[in-house]
Amino acid sequence: MVKTTKSNFQQQCDDIPFISLPATFRDAIDILHALGIGYAWIDSLCIIQDDAEDWNREAARMSQVYMNGLFTIAADNAPDSSYGLFLAGTQRRISAGCLCDNVYVRPAGEGQLTAAAHTPILHSGTKGTASALSSRAWVFQERVLSNRTLHFAESEMAWECGTVLQCECQVNATPISSTSFRSAYIESQQHSSLHLRWLVAVTDFTMRSITYPSDRLPALAGLAAVTSDASRGLYAAGLWRTESQFLHGLLWMAGYIDRLEQVVSTEVLRSDRQPPGYAPSWSWASITGCVNFIGSEFDQEQHSLMMDARVMEVDCTSRGLNPYGPVSEGNVALLGALAEVQIVGKSLDQDPPRQIRHGMRRWEIFSSGLLMDADIPAAASWMPLNSPRPFKRGSASSADGYHILDEAYMDVDDGVEVDMDARHYFLLIGYYDFRSDPLRGQRADFDKLNEDTSPYGLLLRRQEDGTYRRIGLVVSRLGIGGFAVWRKLAVVQNVTIY
Repeated sequence: MVKTTKSNFQQQCDDIPFISLPATFRDAIDILHALGIGYAWIDSLCIIQDDAEDWNREAARMSQVYMNGLFTIAADNAPDSSYGLFLAGTQRRISAGCLCDNVYVRPAGEGQLTAAAHTPILHSGTKGTASALSSRAWVFQERVLSNRTLHFAESEMAWECGTVLQCECQVNATPISSTSFRSAYIESQQHSSLHLRWLVAVTDFTMRSITYPSDRLPALAGLAAVTSDASRGLYAAGLWRTESQFLHGLLWMAGYIDRLEQVVSTEVLRSDRQPPGYAPSWSWASITGCVNFIGSEFDQEQHSLMMDARVMEVDCTSRGLNPYGPVSEGNVALLGALAEVQIVGKSLDQDPPRQIRHGMRRWEIFSSGLLMDADIPAAASWMPLNSPRPFKRGSASSADGYHILDEAYMDVDDGVEVDMDARHYFLLIGYYDFRSDPLRGQRADFDKLNEDTSPYGLLLRRQEDGTYRRIGLVVSRLGIGGFAVWRKLAVVQNVTIY
């Protein structure tokens, strides 16, 4: 593919032979000429690809390109730029036996072919990744931020803007509704806070494939720039520094998708840790796979996520010119309840059927500290002191006390970061108080929650210098009284996490 580099920059400024461009670029230029438009932005031509400074500078302001352009041209079903915009899909082709050749027409009515024609482009909603283009992480912010998009797919062309959606299969344009990607994303979030919109955006973004893991933060930088607001605080490696938003942003879980209709590739379900100097371990950007956030799927008016920890300081230094890109250094100082724990091994329990997970990241942990029988909730799993068995369930008493068994989800696959000889800790971040929900008992999802409070926190590994690194998320299964249990086992102290 033709691209601008340091070596050919001057030549590219003087002349780019039309015939040297891939088919998609040529088709787009022909369309613009027909419309009387003299300029186009093509990333690989307008950004010097081997110049890190130019690349970082332009990546930081891509939101302005998307939002101020007349429209964006989307080659929805082209695997790459060599295919062009005008793909001859089978849904356009109907053979007529009495003729010498095929006649290309649109199927009439609302039959199966017409319904299928919608699927690759606009009618799959926010979560679908049906088309080749929509499965790419770089395209996510482009689709959210572009004011107008002209779609080309093998089944039809379509025009999408803030007012209407016009497909070839429609005689009259329809008002924008949840059927389009951009409006579905906006409409599904219209009753949520700006903060919850950001968490959902991160989840949707990380479900898409990205060629270079180092692009994880730059590919979302445009959306971050647009949603930046004084009330949110400064940006810090994918999180916002306002205390409540920052703490909620720490509660991410790797490789977790809580809806069966999600269509994702195996590569985004697998997670590895980014190399040092990209993002701190507490940031979702420090891993390569998809993430979801505790509580981001719920409306804050319906129940309350209570934060228990406090943010004392966040220190992040951008690695380049892009304030929304990778960071060279990053740490956070939290004040919270810290309990030492030991890792038992991988959980024997299967994941819930509505979760899609790669690499079996569920691990058992138990408290180093002990509780007496009267302090243990009935629903808790526990292990008597010096027990030869990993854990028991029940209510038998022991004069020596009990270790409390709980559950953590590791950030990366295959237990790569688990070191049985290291010292590990559970830092309590917050909990959900479902008792305050006005619809408790009326909604199916809450009927599945048999606890009144559900604590969450970070699984940390202590370093030799006394600082910590995140290796997972603790999702407590203790049920009623779980928050109080861990509070009794913990000591409130300052914790610095890198």
